[in-house]
Formats: sequence, C-alpha cells, structure tokens
Amino acid sequence: MTQSNPFQQYGITSGSAAAAAAKASALAAGGSVVEYVGIPTPIGIRIEIRVEMMRQLKTGSGMARVRKFSGDNPDILNNAVFQSVAVLRSEEGIRIHAVKGIGKVVSGGLPVGQGEYAINPIARMMIENAVREAISSGGCDIFLSVPEGEDLARSTMNPRVGIIGGISIIGTTGIEEPVSGPDYSSHLEYLLKTGRCASSVAVLCPGNTALKFAEMYLTLPPSSFILIGDRVGDAITLALKNGFREILIFGLPGKLVKLAAGVTNTHSRIADARFETIAAYAALVGVSRDTIAKVLDSNTVESAFSVLRDEGVMDEVANLLVDRIVQRLHTLFGESTAFSCIMIDSHGKPYALRLSDGIKALVSKYGSEAMGL
Repeated sequence: MTQSNPFQQYGITSGSAAAAAAKASALAAGGSVVEYVGIPTPIGIRIEIRVEMMRQLKTGSGMARVRKFSGDNPDILNNAVFQSVAVLRSEEGIRIHAVKGIGKVVSGGLPVGQGEYAINPIARMMIENAVREAISSGGCDIFLSVPEGEDLARSTMNPRVGIIGGISIIGTTGIEEPVSGPDYSSHLEYLLKTGRCASSVAVLCPGNTALKFAEMYLTLPPSSFILIGDRVGDAITLALKNGFREILIFGLPGKLVKLAAGVTNTHSRIADARFETIAAYAALVGVSRDTIAKVLDSNTVESAFSVLRDEGVMDEVANLLVDRIVQRLHTLFGESTAFSCIMIDSHGKPYALRLSDGIKALVSKYGSEAMGL
C-alpha cells in the first residue's frame, strides 16, 4: 500500500458549482464583477469559488460561468462548466429553472419527484442561499445549464436510476472528498491512526449523510467517526491493523446492501448485486414471484424497499440484511472483532440495526430515542 500521499485535495460538489454560478450571475445582474464568490455550505463553512466568466446582459440580468473541480476524487464532472443567467424582479422569492444539460427525473424512489429536474433538495437550498446573499431586495429567476451535461450523464448512473437528459445537481456538504481516489487508503489510515489515539471504537460511514447521523447517535470522540467512501474492506482491514476492537458500519442501504452480498468495495464500477440481494431475502420471507420481479425491476434501493413496504415485509427483510452483513464481516475479517451495523434512511431513521453490547453503551439519549432503544 502506498504511503506517498496521505494528504488529499478536496473539490466542490455539483451543488456548490451551481450555487456559485447562480450567485455570480445575480451579482452580474446588479452590475458587480468579481473574480471569486463565497457561498455558504450546509456544514456551516463558506467556500470561495473562482468565477470563470461573468457579465451583465442588460440592467437587471446577468450571466456567469463556473468550472467544477473535483480535487483528487475521480469524477466525470471534473472541469464541467456550470452556467447561470439571473433575472432580477420585484417580487420576492427565488425560482430555479433548468435549461440544458440537467437531467429530468422519470422514475420514483429518488429525493426529487417524477417530472422535476434533478436538483436535489440540499443543492437547491444551497443555490437559494447563495443567490439570497447577492440580492438586496425583491426576487430572482435563475436559469441553470451545464452545456455538456447530456453527454457527461451517459457515463454516470443517471440513466439506470431514472434520470434522463443530463446530470444531477447534488451534494450534501458542498465539498467533494477524495473518497474514490487511489490514494484514499493512505488518507484512511491516517484518519484511523488519529482516531485510535482517542478510542478503540471505529464508526465507519460510507457517506456524509451517515456520518452526520452517526455523530448524533453515539457519544464518542469526533475522530472515531471515519468517512470511508466505497472502500469498506480496506477501512476494516486498516482499522484492525491499528488495533480497533469495536467496528460499527453505519450507512444508507444503497451501499450496505452490497456488503450483505460480500462486496467490500461498493463503488458501482466494481460490483452491484443490490436488487438481486434484496430479491433473495424477499423470497426468503415468502413474497410472490410478482413482488420479486418488481424488486428486480427497481431503479433504486429506495424504490425496491417501497415495493417491500407495500407487501408488509420491509422490516423483516431489512433485519435479515443487517444480520447477513454482520455475519459476512465476521467471516471475512475474523470472529474476534465486535462488528455492529446500523442501516438508516436518508432522514437518519434506522431500517434495521445490530449492536454489540459495547456499542449499545455508547448510544446517546438522542440516538436511543431515534432508534427506539
């Protein structure tokens, strides 16, 4: 394993790029020209983003362009141009319109409704907050486009999950972390060594949403919570190497279901098997062939779970999946480590959980109420 680059460069999400372009265009509409714009993020910090182009089109309207950068995280959208035209108006409110290169949702199971453009709720909030900083009164219409978005989207999962015609504007923190880069394992080891100085418990979270709720649910030093991206197997191996005795996997089902199938690198380019795994456990609890077919035809794990919920077997299947994950981890990494698992939805509500006695003792009062313990 390389130790050459434990310090990785971070980037910005598509939500941040869109928010920066939108704010710059609103500033341009008011006659301002700047080299950088600062935008607020959902995690309470501000980031400065370079504006590639901005100009006033006429009084009350402006145009701006920002280029997304992904740091050391491999991302098909690295260097993609995000463009915005802002039109100021006297009525209050900020309206966001997708013009070109932003996909439209055509299936259920996503955080954006069918027929709407694929701008997720947090990214939309970021755009609105950024624009609000640029206008002193009245409202603004924002017309967003990603000129190469339709071509770029063909290399993403959008067509498979039910988003057509362009990319998604997403992001939960505004900051893109290098979790999929080749050197992230070195970065992970650095984080784990730091965490081991404070605790023998590691809470491994594939994504930022899980990380946020894990920190709320457990009373542990901040360095115990590790963002691992897709490298679940690498993270566990490094945690064991560094002497952790308790390991909790805390995440959303899109990643964790793959663990139940024994897939320890959950990146979509490596392996999938989500719907086949859910279908197998649905069959185990006795659902019909039609229900299994609906699960296999689902576009997202959430939509597959919706099928199970309609059949009244959601809890039973989720519990079987979490049991299987813990069993898999013991098989792959040894029986001597105490493994636990919490599978949550995007709002932090647990679908299912299996906790060791050690982890149960660390659950906060808030976590206890949220998890019904």
